[in-house]
Amino acid sequence: MTEWNNPRATEYRDAHLSFGVILVDSITGNRLGKTPQFELAELDTDPVRTPSGYWAFTNLGNFDLDTVHLTVDAGREYFTEEREIVLRPDRAEYDPDDPDTVVVEDPTDGVRIDFTPTPAYRFPYTVTHVRGHVNDADGNPVPGATVSVPDFDVSVESVEKGEYAIHVPVEKKNVYKNNGKKLVKLNGHDNGNGANGGRIGSADDYLDDPTMEVHHPDYGSVTEPVEIEAGTRTVHYFTLE
Repeated sequence: MTEWNNPRATEYRDAHLSFGVILVDSITGNRLGKTPQFELAELDTDPVRTPSGYWAFTNLGNFDLDTVHLTVDAGREYFTEEREIVLRPDRAEYDPDDPDTVVVEDPTDGVRIDFTPTPAYRFPYTVTHVRGHVNDADGNPVPGATVSVPDFDVSVESVEKGEYAIHVPVEKKNVYKNNGKKLVKLNGHDNGNGANGGRIGSADDYLDDPTMEVHHPDYGSVTEPVEIEAGTRTVHYFTLE
């Protein structure tokens, strides 16, 4: 990777790169600007940051490790991420189908970790997202509930106060104008009536709202169609009986 070979990184020249980490905001696609907290379960060691923001773990080969377990805390605006890093795929035991397992074939390639925002995240104004609370029948907050929009294959968990915030990655063909709003609709066709096309006066008659699902192992589940506005924030509350 070019960052590792950068001649300005003089403090790294005597180190042997084991693997590097690139931390990315899943909403903007930009690298994280804040300094995160790293933890390796097997060792008490910290990475060094290269001039381009690439976090490098070095000299792990001295400990003859097949795998390491990495935890990264990027602050209150993102959920903590965990990965199993396979350093020696020729002899390590691991599940190749586990999405949280990363095999390091070439240390200079870098391990990309995308961070999911928490409700504390300040979404850009033009990003389609839904936020709200999950409560029980008595109005108490329900943390740890899975909130999902299956039509767009996204999900998050509610946090301590029952809050959730979820990004809905809509495409132009799913955005329809109706009564002054840009709404996210399903089962439509890219026929010129989308966000950059004309206006349709009765979208609700033949287009469906996305469905949101909430599940908690102790409080059950609920499924509801939700009217989601495109390019802005939608607020929706759920009650688990």
